[in-house]
Amino acid sequence: MPHPPTKVGDWVRMYDPGIWQVTRVLRIKRLDPLTCRPEKATLVFGKRFVSLSFKKAFAGASCHIDYVRPLTKSQAKKLLQFEANNVKLVEEFNRFCPPPIDAIYNASIGAPKGVSAKALEAKLRTNREFTEFEIEPWLRKHGLEPGEFPPWTVQFVSPGYQVKKGCLAYRFVGVLKF
Repeated sequence: MPHPPTKVGDWVRMYDPGIWQVTRVLRIKRLDPLTCRPEKATLVFGKRFVSLSFKKAFAGASCHIDYVRPLTKSQAKKLLQFEANNVKLVEEFNRFCPPPIDAIYNASIGAPKGVSAKALEAKLRTNREFTEFEIEPWLRKHGLEPGEFPPWTVQFVSPGYQVKKGCLAYRFVGVLKF
């Protein structure tokens, strides 16, 4: 099913309940989480204005475009009326800037024998940026096999969903013993 056009400023319903205003639309290449095959994805970022019961509910969030729906005509009409009756709340919402959202990539690896998490972290420490497509080959290059047991997690973060060459740009953060 094709997605309805979504652009910055649109009022929508997102994965989390409430009425949201789109603040960013991000089109990227990524690995499909189920098939591990490359795919194009559209992510939508928004800031929530009110709950479904029209109570103040400021927040920020992001989700895949599959979880975004335009407001119905009756919801849009109710929102316009609510805005007209709550000018100060609208002004407050317009000033509201939700904190940036980071993307996290957790790569599961087998715990290497005879190596502490701290020592592995020191060995992996780098300032290099990675796409999702580069993380597992890089781990294998360091002798780490994704999906082995007992599992540890090598964590990467893309601050604010930074994009490089059409993909999220991740940086190594650390090693978690689970």
